[in-house]
Amino acid sequence: MPELPEVETIKGQLQKFIVGKKLAGLEVRFPRLVRPLSPSEASQKTVGAKIVTVGRHGKYLLLSLDNGQVLVIHLRLTGQLHYFASEAPPMGTRIAAIFAFADGSSLFFTDLRGFGTMQLLAQAELQAFLDERTGIDCLDPRFTPDYFWQKSQKTKRALKAFLLDQKHFTGVGNIYADEALHQAKLSPLKITNTLKRDQSDRLHQAIMNKLRMGIKLGGASVSDYEQVTGEKGTMQTALKVYGRRGQPCGYCGAPLSYLKVGGRGTVYCPHCQP
Repeated sequence: MPELPEVETIKGQLQKFIVGKKLAGLEVRFPRLVRPLSPSEASQKTVGAKIVTVGRHGKYLLLSLDNGQVLVIHLRLTGQLHYFASEAPPMGTRIAAIFAFADGSSLFFTDLRGFGTMQLLAQAELQAFLDERTGIDCLDPRFTPDYFWQKSQKTKRALKAFLLDQKHFTGVGNIYADEALHQAKLSPLKITNTLKRDQSDRLHQAIMNKLRMGIKLGGASVSDYEQVTGEKGTMQTALKVYGRRGQPCGYCGAPLSYLKVGGRGTVYCPHCQP
């Protein structure tokens, strides 16, 4: 699933490619994508509008239109967005939606497993929608070491599960959680409210380091993620633990171990992260 760095990369590219463009057509091929609207209702409410801004909150992409509506896109497990300046080449059969712009360019939403969502909200409804599902964004200035410490002390969960819970702060997923815990040298099973303040600050800094690195490298293409241009990100070349089960730890050389925390596969160093 794309995490904050991947979605931030996509946001930046869409800002370049589609802001200011008029939507001439919206073809929704997966009806569940836009529920509770029907595909025809989604088209009627968006066609003719211009893309004003492209934003992001956590793992959500936010396409604001000049008619007061916002398209809220979540790529989930296998969703991809591909932009084409002119007629698009064949894309196979898993096309969830096609945005056609008045200048002849297009944006394809493809989704191999079909779990992505695309909801249409009034601009006034957006904040309540996000608040109900997520906490503050990890790039928000409010996501401070103090904020992180306070949230950690109010819960009693394994650290890995805490990092993946989007209700406290949003944007960290499986990849960046494993990477941050390894950098901070903290066990994914450590209970949050047992963190000492220096450990909490170390983990907060590691989260920020890994997210910023992911953005700089254009995201991690470890599975289905691709940039809007179809190119791969390169963060996967810098991963220290994720996907490296059994390989040597970059700090101590011990074989990396694997376990499940909250149902999610987790790779860590039992020596450096006791």
